[in-house]
Amino acid sequence: MRFDKLKRLVDPARPITYGIVQAGPEFEGGIPYIRPADMMDETGVKDFGSIKHTSPEIAQQYRRSAVKTGDLIISIGPSFGKVMEVPAELDGANLTQGTARVAPGRNLHARFAFWCLRSHHCYSQWEASIGGATFRALNLGPLSETRIPLPDLATQRQIADFLDRETARIDLLIEKKRRLVALLGEKYEATAAQLSTGERSQEDKFDSGIDWLGSIPKSWSIEKLSWHFYAAKGKDAQKYTKEYCGANEGEFPVYSGQTANEGVMGRIDTYDYDFGETGVLFATTVGAKAMDLRHLQGKFSLSQNCMIIIPRQQIPLKFYLYQMRVLFRKERQLIPDHMQASFRVEDLYRYRIAVPPPDLASEIGAKIEKAEAALKAVVEPVNASIDRLKEYRSALITAAVTGQIDVTTYAKSGTPDRRLDAIQEEMGA
Repeated sequence: MRFDKLKRLVDPARPITYGIVQAGPEFEGGIPYIRPADMMDETGVKDFGSIKHTSPEIAQQYRRSAVKTGDLIISIGPSFGKVMEVPAELDGANLTQGTARVAPGRNLHARFAFWCLRSHHCYSQWEASIGGATFRALNLGPLSETRIPLPDLATQRQIADFLDRETARIDLLIEKKRRLVALLGEKYEATAAQLSTGERSQEDKFDSGIDWLGSIPKSWSIEKLSWHFYAAKGKDAQKYTKEYCGANEGEFPVYSGQTANEGVMGRIDTYDYDFGETGVLFATTVGAKAMDLRHLQGKFSLSQNCMIIIPRQQIPLKFYLYQMRVLFRKERQLIPDHMQASFRVEDLYRYRIAVPPPDLASEIGAKIEKAEAALKAVVEPVNASIDRLKEYRSALITAAVTGQIDVTTYAKSGTPDRRLDAIQEEMGA
């Protein structure tokens, strides 16, 4: 198969370029512009309501990077590699500096180009161009020099149709499995919450006097949360930035209030806390995910916008984790949507919780842990199958665009790809 550089395959009148450097304040009714944050990996804009607008005057200054329906947009910042096709709704929109426009020329089928840019064949070229860089970003130079496979246009269309169809099949299977994992997780969460609030107890109950809790077993008591826990912020939280983590890489996680990557900002070569296998409770304190509560174990450090909630004595943490999740969700719902959500140490100390006798708390905690182990036994194989499907999907894209799969024969015969069917059969789809 013949290969050519991407810069030679775009519309000569509309070369590869990046977008607006300074978009200015939001301009109602102005020209929309697309940011990497607006893009999904392949499915385009995830929420048209999130699209920002700039003034016609600023857009006019950057008219060289305006996009048309069918153009491709690729993210070139730290999250480089996202690709989307411009929909009709965004015809005439512009871009930010973190994105680049690729306008396929007459010898490059737009959908085939889309799949090429999503392939490992292209991504590996970009990775090689930025190896060892502290700030990972794809520049226009390496993007323009990307070597693209170039079969004839008819074959490009067949490959694009093949990948549209086959990736849709794989995506449907992955989504089916993800829904199963989510449903199982929701069932477990509901069970754990009911156990930790006494809802499943057969014991006679009394009104706790707390709205979120309702009635609790008679042998339980209502006590201040601060009698059993105290909170702490990071020992040196301001020091731990992404730049610091990048310059001091290691095995120990640094948690922050971010929502991506399970809250892990990075991993460094030192740690501030070691809570062993028993662990500690962790809560985010600012933003849309404020009051998100999790169980952390082992050695780690804390950056900003989070806190740890530490038991004052040995108690079954899983029991209190799920009761406090119910409490935190109810408290979070009381914060108006227009306000910036925040969670302070003093907020934590004003809460009250339901406390069963110590032996019963341990018994319930053991039941929750048993249910969690049962959940993992089911979910882990499903997640592993999802990972295998994603790996196969990636390999299929690369194999198709580089000619390792004869999609011409496939298109004529309509015979399904036996490797995909084998994986589906293995996964029980």
